Amino acid sequence: MRTTQRPDETTYEAVAADGTRLRARLIPRPAPSPDRLLGHVQPGDRPFALVSGRGDPSLTRWSYGALEACSPHLDFITAFDATRGHLGVRSLPDDWPPFTGGAVGYLSYDEGWRWAARPRPPRPQPLGLPPERFHRYDALYARNERTGSGLVIWEARPDAARRARRIEQALLRPERRLRGQLVGGASKLHPRVDRASHEARISSALRLIAEGEIYQVNLTYALEGRFRGHPGAALQRLVQDGAPPFSAYLGVDDEAHVVSASPECFLELNADGRLRTFPIKGTHRRAPAPDRDVALAAALRADPKERAEHLMIVDLLRNDLGRVARPGTVEVPSLAYVESFPTVHHLTTTIEADLDPMRTGAEVLAATFPGGSITGAPKQAAMEVIDALEDEARGLYTGALAWIDRGGALRASIAIRTAEVHQGALRFGVGGGIVADSVPAREWEETRLKAQALAGALAG
Repeated sequence: MRTTQRPDETTYEAVAADGTRLRARLIPRPAPSPDRLLGHVQPGDRPFALVSGRGDPSLTRWSYGALEACSPHLDFITAFDATRGHLGVRSLPDDWPPFTGGAVGYLSYDEGWRWAARPRPPRPQPLGLPPERFHRYDALYARNERTGSGLVIWEARPDAARRARRIEQALLRPERRLRGQLVGGASKLHPRVDRASHEARISSALRLIAEGEIYQVNLTYALEGRFRGHPGAALQRLVQDGAPPFSAYLGVDDEAHVVSASPECFLELNADGRLRTFPIKGTHRRAPAPDRDVALAAALRADPKERAEHLMIVDLLRNDLGRVARPGTVEVPSLAYVESFPTVHHLTTTIEADLDPMRTGAEVLAATFPGGSITGAPKQAAMEVIDALEDEARGLYTGALAWIDRGGALRASIAIRTAEVHQGALRFGVGGGIVADSVPAREWEETRLKAQALAGALAG
């Protein structure tokens, strides 16, 4: 990409490797968080805000947002078909973000059955949201979380320029805080199954593990409630309180919304063809006292049960990446390190590879989706156990939220700690990995711990 500065010294022009002409205008520092845009949504907009919190600096440098989509909704394949396939050619200036326009949306967990070794038809989505939904954006806002600077970027066309002006005006106006909360507060979130039933499911999974049918399985259940007001208010509260690394809001349509407080990057495909995934598996609670908190993090790192659970998923994802990687390039530069979030410590690993030049981003996502950290091992057998024991679709929960740029690069988060809201009905899932030495009662307590941060943001 080459860039030139226009005479007003605040607007830049660029030509991307795929030939798209782009323009960008600086937003005065300190540029606001993209959640500011949500206070200026109009009917018919399909807004999004992807807000980076504390985490790996290479993943959380940029946050993004937009108000209007420039196309009718797209499905997953169409979203990739709309890209022009210039991986390995495109080069952005250092002060520009990796995502300058393209598709943003989600895939629900059950869509993974399309690419399974033994596929089956997907079950109906629990709240009636589409099983997958992407929109294309030709104008967006990007904020550099390290420098506090911002850019509004748009394709050099009149319609895109109008959408960019709307974004810029919204950013420069006084902030509008949205109003919205769980009806009755977090105490009115009701589990779809009671404790005894969930623990019985775990016992069934433990029998299958003992019989050698599976090594590990992620079992989940849903919490349901009612939400009054605009769900974007929950994202604004997350940002105000310290957002998780992959916090997000998607306006699916005027009555359907997604709010995510995900800590986990599922997949990254860079413009240079480098693949990365960051599985999270293993959890310990946090403690208010610093000394005790450090001790709990160390205990997680040393816990044989948690490490065994984690390493199974690392092996699974190494194999998944190996299906689409250039032979011999899969590597694990960082294994089982601790990441700390407001209520929990987690074990995370970084796995990297070079994309096989004969493969596309769509094939990468198909080869790895759904993520191994939320299925189990072996993946196909674990998905079949999940199907039998959970006995209903998960919806978006444990699927993925993603952006796909116009050259085919992508970044996706795992849709955990993620709520769907449709016509006031709210649902989000919680769960955990089950291995041979799991204790059902402890697994239930872990799910309650994982629900706290998102439940608090939803409750207001």
